[in-house]
Amino acid sequence: MHLAQCAASRAELTEWQRLGELVEQTSAAPILLSPLSPLVAASRPARPSLRELLTSAATLIWAQRVLLQGNLLFLLLIAAVLLAVLSALLPGGTELEVIPLFASVPILALLSVIYVFTYDQDPLSEIVEAAPTQPSILLWARLTLLLGLLMGLALAGSLLIAAFDGGQLMLVVAAWLGPMLWLSALGTLLALLWHPLTAAALALSGWGGLLLLLTFEVSGSPWLLFLHLRSLLHPDGVLLAGQMLLAGLLWLVCWLWLWHATPPALRLEGR
Repeated sequence: MHLAQCAASRAELTEWQRLGELVEQTSAAPILLSPLSPLVAASRPARPSLRELLTSAATLIWAQRVLLQGNLLFLLLIAAVLLAVLSALLPGGTELEVIPLFASVPILALLSVIYVFTYDQDPLSEIVEAAPTQPSILLWARLTLLLGLLMGLALAGSLLIAAFDGGQLMLVVAAWLGPMLWLSALGTLLALLWHPLTAAALALSGWGGLLLLLTFEVSGSPWLLFLHLRSLLHPDGVLLAGQMLLAGLLWLVCWLWLWHATPPALRLEGR
């Protein structure tokens, strides 16, 4: 009775009827949706398989190559490693050939860590915040890509040193591998706690002090008689394992911190 007397109500009813017809037509048509990414599906009750997780992780890590596009980071890493290799091939003792990579590779790893933490200069930061992938996962993907790239460059440089200077490849690799892992882990931990530049200054100061002490010890006038750093240039299995264990513990602390809380460096109000 009311509809027969009220034009506004009749018009509103017509709109709802049209909307209902559109819903019926849409629900009857086949809807083709792309499958969920394993990274998104991982947050659902039904967990993806191990293969899906590994594939998704590899894809995410490889996608971070955008960091190397449009900047000089990749070229700087290549140039720095090449310079270290050329310095190692200069005439000198077999012990001194590992010093350039030993000194430079951990510094390059630390600078790569700090580069990853410069979110205020990241043009994709707003997209990252809106994406289903957590910033901490993206952080680890970027770290994995850059440190893996640096490790590959350093390994190639070690092969050149071993081939042209007659050194043993494993000894050259062992010299820079341990410090690279634990110094980059220490830099990550400090960058999670303080501003990246502060973390870089602290870590570089510590590593620079160690290199200074090592230089005096190699030259024959050690400053600290009770501390022998020369063994770092040719570490045995125990020393290398100890450095890798230290790095593992530091990385574990970083991962647990990222997993269970939001460190100050990743808080929006701290950027």
